[in-house]
Amino acid sequence: MTNPWLALPTTAPYVLPAEHNKIERFNHAYPEPDYRIRLNVLPEPYIGNPQAKVVILSLNPGYDETDPDWHARPDFRSSLVANLRHEPEAYPFYPLNPAYSGSGIHKWWRSKLNDLIRDTSLSTIAHNVLCVEWFPYHSIKYKAMPKGISGGLLPSQAYAISLVTAAVDRGATLIAMRRYQDWAQQVPGLRAYDKVHHLRSPQSGHLSSNNLNNYSGVLKALM
Repeated sequence: MTNPWLALPTTAPYVLPAEHNKIERFNHAYPEPDYRIRLNVLPEPYIGNPQAKVVILSLNPGYDETDPDWHARPDFRSSLVANLRHEPEAYPFYPLNPAYSGSGIHKWWRSKLNDLIRDTSLSTIAHNVLCVEWFPYHSIKYKAMPKGISGGLLPSQAYAISLVTAAVDRGATLIAMRRYQDWAQQVPGLRAYDKVHHLRSPQSGHLSSNNLNNYSGVLKALM
């Protein structure tokens, strides 16, 4: 499937042309600040190497008040754009780049991946983990888009599903962080796939030895 993010505008509003009207309709229907989809920052539909050994199934990128400043910073923005285009980077999982240690996304992911980094290495995780979001655009809180607005899956969601389908096809290890039922409904064979690991407490999001139901299996995949 052709990567739709190659068509993302280079200036705000940062939304795919094919999805612009639907996102605007959603924001008009749900103007509450927590649910409003933020188009002043670049979407983050996935993070990391698309051929990664471990793939995290998540929900959507959150929104931090510092995000606009970070997304305007040239080096950070360059990493965001390279990631959207699946271009090689020194840190494919760019939030782990030490140069971005002051960002909200670095702090969030560094805490969630801390055990895996400790038990492998920063480089191992940065090169071998991919996170795919069910919905690609930023908001403080997620609210599902009604089918009356979306008409079904957005083109960008279809691409996310294709990335996860490809991961299953190549035998990658999957971690169901959030929205597993939606993923399982859309990805062929996912319910019967024996390399899906779950979190004991999805609310915490920590991919830790205490929270992953098969931490040793994930470590083995990374090695």
